[in-house]
Amino acid sequence: IVTTYEKMDSILRNFSEKEWILDISTIIIDEIHILGESSGSRGPRLESLIVRLNEFLHQPQLIGLSATIKNPEFFNEWLSSLGNDTTLIISDTRPVPLHYRIEITQNKNSTIKKIIKTTLNDGGQVLVFLNRRKSTQQTASNLKNLVKTQLTETELKACKKVEDKLNKIKGRHAELRKAIKCGVAFHHAGLLPKERKLVEDAYRKHIIKVICCTTTLSAGINVPARAVIVKDFKRYVTSGHNIKNFSGYYENGDGFSY
Repeated sequence: IVTTYEKMDSILRNFSEKEWILDISTIIIDEIHILGESSGSRGPRLESLIVRLNEFLHQPQLIGLSATIKNPEFFNEWLSSLGNDTTLIISDTRPVPLHYRIEITQNKNSTIKKIIKTTLNDGGQVLVFLNRRKSTQQTASNLKNLVKTQLTETELKACKKVEDKLNKIKGRHAELRKAIKCGVAFHHAGLLPKERKLVEDAYRKHIIKVICCTTTLSAGINVPARAVIVKDFKRYVTSGHNIKNFSGYYENGDGFSY
């Protein structure tokens, strides 16, 4: 069974006529660092779910996966305190090395456009993280002309096909169509699930070259980005431990990271 934390929590709370739950012996929890989130209800709910599953199923095999957890040793100790015999496995091996950089500039938009142009010329794709839905739409609109000039006729035709698929979705976002035909898209929780999937699939196929997004693309979704730009820096410093060596940095209007 593949399910979300919330759905499994609901299943466990409504256990009647669901004896099959007792047959579960192994539980794999992806993105388990969400347990530490203080905002929203996902962190506390996941913690409660782990404790109740552990008691209900009499200490099943628990496998937690995370690429960004800050304190794996402490978390391993917590799992052990539930009565489990736990083993911490840490791997630093990556198929593609990551490079981090803080860019100081007096004009963020201009510098970001230079990075995008260089990346596209090298055959790469870009993600731009922002902290507001409106900002993702505005940034995507500002990048349309730049990205369009980097596309071949074949790539523009591929974008047109994606646009045609978008037009068939009822209740679609009007501004998204204008961006997609230029090889750009935005991605946030205000889009319909079908719209988000369309954008993600087109990006994986290298049709869409740049996505301007909120945290909807920050975890658990694999996309082939060559460069990831975190423009609204302060929004992510407090919540993301996947950004290395950024403690003590706070946005003052003249910098961003990528």
